[in-house]
Amino acid sequence: MGVKCVKCGLIQMAKDTCKSCGSPLVNPLDPAATQPTAAKFVAKPDVPSADGTQCCSCGQQFSEDDMIRYEDSWVCARCKPLFVQKLKEGVSLPGVMEYAGFWIRFGAKFIDGLIVGVVSLIITMAGTMFLVRAAATSDPHMLMGIQLVMSLFQYVLAAIYATWFIGKHGATPGKMACHLKVITADGGKISYGRACGRHFSEYLSALTLCIGYLMSAFDEKKRALHDRVCNTLVVRA
Repeated sequence: MGVKCVKCGLIQMAKDTCKSCGSPLVNPLDPAATQPTAAKFVAKPDVPSADGTQCCSCGQQFSEDDMIRYEDSWVCARCKPLFVQKLKEGVSLPGVMEYAGFWIRFGAKFIDGLIVGVVSLIITMAGTMFLVRAAATSDPHMLMGIQLVMSLFQYVLAAIYATWFIGKHGATPGKMACHLKVITADGGKISYGRACGRHFSEYLSALTLCIGYLMSAFDEKKRALHDRVCNTLVVRA
């Protein structure tokens, strides 16, 4: 009795492999050999993808079908156990934004107010001395001009202070002291133009009887009114 090749079906004398195609030979009288073998399924590993979403833990990119989402961050299956463990322990997680609440922002604003106030006071005192000397000239137009410049200077100083520090470092000295940072809604760096617009938008928060500032205490992402206007977030650095 010959044996049958599993590939080409040629029946030949007993050998280990088919002399025609080299495939294994099967004895047709052996029931076990003629039964189809079950397909073996292998779990698909997490394979990085060049055009996928970046994992906030390992930094590699994967398809979103192979990841889980936590708030605005994505985690691959490989990093998920450690990510969940850190979440339970309250450890600061990479890539996860921790929004700054009302009181910490109030503290940062208070520090900035002190800095701007001291600088403004020094320059105002120097201007006052100049104003006293100018009064001797008895020129009312000059006196009014100096007073107007001194009044406008305080607003200009505050605008330059906020625009430069947030545009350059993403935080004013007060926010740096409180370990806070201003970012865009998608986590990007603030431009000088947006930093300037955000500063002047704060006047809206103040003109609403400071309700615009209080909004950060109740908003899901701790955004004040000026944050909503400029699409920014204040997070812990």
